[in-house]
Amino acid sequence: MKRTLAATITAIALLAGMMFVTPLPAQDQSATMGRENRRRYKFIDLGTFGGPNSFTNGSSVVINDKGTVVGEADTSIPCPYLPEFPISPAFKWERGVMTELPRLPGGCGGFPIAINSEGTIVGWADNGVFDPLTAGPEIRAVIWKEGQILDLGTFGGANSLATNINDRGQVVGASFTATGETHAFLWEDGVMIDLGTLAGPYSVADAINNPG
Repeated sequence: MKRTLAATITAIALLAGMMFVTPLPAQDQSATMGRENRRRYKFIDLGTFGGPNSFTNGSSVVINDKGTVVGEADTSIPCPYLPEFPISPAFKWERGVMTELPRLPGGCGGFPIAINSEGTIVGWADNGVFDPLTAGPEIRAVIWKEGQILDLGTFGGANSLATNINDRGQVVGASFTATGETHAFLWEDGVMIDLGTLAGPYSVADAINNPG
């Protein structure tokens, strides 16, 4: 499923930590070197659901200020309609515990792309149906909140994708239309709003701030 579903997003990368230290004047730098050298960072393997791999999205906020991390992890169970791939549900990792997030009915996986400060998660999930246009599984923009999954729908096409969420719960992303175009959307209070294009067939909303 990684080569089919995950190909719909731009990149998947493992998180890496870096520490940047601002250069100090020579007379001050020696005094602070000892303190800087005592800082320690620890890599934590978040694990899987029994399968070989787990992933986070490499180009969005997948960890919030509360330390909640979101991603996708393999199980050891084959996907019923794609048996060459494992069932790979979305996960939420908090305080050392990885929790499996719900899948859409008939689906085998989900991929969180962003989480806000309230712990609401957005991304995509497959629904167990093949899209004749792409010859791959249909994927739908979804929200995970309070242990539930919500399908945000589409603009009449088979696929949609949620890319980001702000702290007000507004979601942005892109959706296929009934005519095969891809339009950026804003989802708010249960309604998906078409943001249109610049006269072409394609647009995508990739980020949103708290004022909207």
